[in-house]
Amino acid sequence: MTKKFKKFEFDKPHITVNPEANNLAKTQHDYSVFLPSISSIYTRYCNMVEYNIREKMPSGLPNGLKDLDFLNPSNSLFYYPTALYSAGHAVMNPPDDSSVESMINKRDRKNTLIVGDSGGYQASTGVLKFPWQPKENQTPIEHSNDQDKVRLKILRWLERTADYSMLLDWPTSSVGKYGYDPETGISLHPGLKSFGDCLNGSIENHKFFMKHRKEGDTKFLNVLQGRNVEEGDIWWNAVKDMPFESWAFGNIQVSNFAINLRRLIIMRDTGYLQGRELIHYLGNGKIKASCALTTLQRSLRKYVDPELTLSLDAASPFVMVSKGQSYFGYELSPNNIGFKGGVYIDSKEAKNSPQLINDWIQENAAKNIKTYRTNIGERLTIGDVCVRGYEDLEYKKVAWTKKELETEMYKNSPEGKAGDMFKWSKAYKEYLEHSQDNGGLFNFGTGTFEKEHEKYDVKWPSSMDGLSYLIWMNANVELHINALQAANKIQDLPINEASNYLTPDLLEFKELCPEIFTSEKPMELIMKHEKMLTSITGMLADNDMSMDLGDM
Repeated sequence: MTKKFKKFEFDKPHITVNPEANNLAKTQHDYSVFLPSISSIYTRYCNMVEYNIREKMPSGLPNGLKDLDFLNPSNSLFYYPTALYSAGHAVMNPPDDSSVESMINKRDRKNTLIVGDSGGYQASTGVLKFPWQPKENQTPIEHSNDQDKVRLKILRWLERTADYSMLLDWPTSSVGKYGYDPETGISLHPGLKSFGDCLNGSIENHKFFMKHRKEGDTKFLNVLQGRNVEEGDIWWNAVKDMPFESWAFGNIQVSNFAINLRRLIIMRDTGYLQGRELIHYLGNGKIKASCALTTLQRSLRKYVDPELTLSLDAASPFVMVSKGQSYFGYELSPNNIGFKGGVYIDSKEAKNSPQLINDWIQENAAKNIKTYRTNIGERLTIGDVCVRGYEDLEYKKVAWTKKELETEMYKNSPEGKAGDMFKWSKAYKEYLEHSQDNGGLFNFGTGTFEKEHEKYDVKWPSSMDGLSYLIWMNANVELHINALQAANKIQDLPINEASNYLTPDLLEFKELCPEIFTSEKPMELIMKHEKMLTSITGMLADNDMSMDLGDM
């Protein structure tokens, strides 16, 4: 049997946490639970001891790649025993996944908790391949069998991977992902043309899961979708009596608390919240959302069911690294609450730099940003991130065409002046410019180009390698969790103190939420405070979208 989320204690007395690590389990308390949505790149590499990601590991990582595994209390950086992992990015071919994604599949299952995402969003957007349309000359039965193969693969992966799992649903936001036909206005999605397609397809997936699931291997969260109140009601009435363990919210119900609280009151009054353990809010890891969900969780525990736990997730600590950015800190003020970041350093000149990552961030962050010193940033240097200098660049040849060789452009180019038949990349030009011993641009003709002729078109233009990206990701995750916990801690201060750090709406909601769950007319209270509740999560929430029900 899987364990209850409420009974999963973060700070377990029998767990020995590395004294060098920042123990974020100990500071979790009774807050809503943030689930870092772990990148597949991160989980595949951080525990692969045999993988030669770098010849010499930084001295600040005494356990090597194992130190990046925050689910393991023996790592020396930070410890946090729960996360979300998605089938949409996972290796789903056993036994391959147990070794390739060992951070997830070889974890201590008694003392960690993983929530599995079914990959419905990735399937609806094309990241996870799903046979929306039949192959040429394929019968309906053959096409249905192909779809069932994907469903079964996802189901079995969730069962062997996660303690709690999302049902495979088709998010209502999928309808517009590929745009619309300019003449007919019909969605260009290959399988989801309307709200009805999303709902009916999700119900088909749910029935498949009901038929083929292995009882007790994972607990399923029935995902409630809808882009507005009307769609939410239709979805709710269609799926509410399916025999799954608990609930998750998607789309507008994650961002708009006026709509979400209305749904929760309906669920409470009809007996669909009691005994449900975990309720998850998909894709919102903002600081304000964490605080608001903590307030909501406490009200639900007090007035509905003491076992209820609310969780939220975000992939942003990982995604932003792939976009060349990192967190620098966060802001907690009466005017604004949010993460602050910028472009991280990627400089060939910084190779071997002894400057600590934390010191570099503090030096380069905007003056109004309160920086946060992560454990990895206190141990590792900029030289541990920027490991490639100009002398380490690798190139490929790209020849000038015969036509180009006859032009004045070629003859006047640095290559033409050097008699070189191959184009120089921007990085190679930089390399020559910074290395006059090799015939820099300022003293042409004095150097030899015999070796350099093999080095063109950049293969590794960055000063970073694979480990560099994992370092930034680790720092981001620690900072993200710390920011949410810090804000929740402040929210528990007396209001005159908390008001110096938090926006007024969070403090107003702290007073309002218990009233809603004890009022004889909760819907009136919700409507009265609709404007505040619409924006309290920190996400843009718009309920003006027209209904698109299609053929039900």
